[in-house]
Amino acid sequence: MAKRCLTIHTLYVMVRTKRKNIAIHACPANRNADERRWAVGHWASLINQLDADIAFVGVWNDRPYYNRIWEHIEDTSRIYDLCGVKELVGTVIELCNMDLLVCVNSSIMHLGVEYKVPTVAIVGGTPAFIILPPESNKLRILEDPELKWWDSSDGHDVHINSRLNEIMPEDVLRKIDELG
Repeated sequence: MAKRCLTIHTLYVMVRTKRKNIAIHACPANRNADERRWAVGHWASLINQLDADIAFVGVWNDRPYYNRIWEHIEDTSRIYDLCGVKELVGTVIELCNMDLLVCVNSSIMHLGVEYKVPTVAIVGGTPAFIILPPESNKLRILEDPELKWWDSSDGHDVHINSRLNEIMPEDVLRKIDELG
């Protein structure tokens, strides 16, 4: 049975297909966003390999980044752009009705984890042990390999030479499979 949603548009999407409904949040909007941003080509490759309806979630300012991803998606008929469409409460409701959230570390990631949405977090900028609970049956983490050199005595605001893009779409797909 399809999950109930509060918007007619999303209800239609979830009823018309048996595919999973996956929320994607690709755009961190903070001072070290570049260290937290996964490559456009990686997002597009991941989305092209998923048999799912995809909802882009975020704020209106995320739209230009999503548009760059959109250009590389083979089947855009299954993409639903919710960037800037929902207020915070509406975004939380949408997240809670998703089968999965795939995201970079951001406020959306924290909301997904808090509300027990199965989440694959692609973490850059700050080590996962600082910002997330340990992996669980609802959370899988992929972390920038450069973060293994993190020196906590330098404080939280240290900038690194990000290697986040060494995490491949296939790595994310494996983590999605682990969540079931």
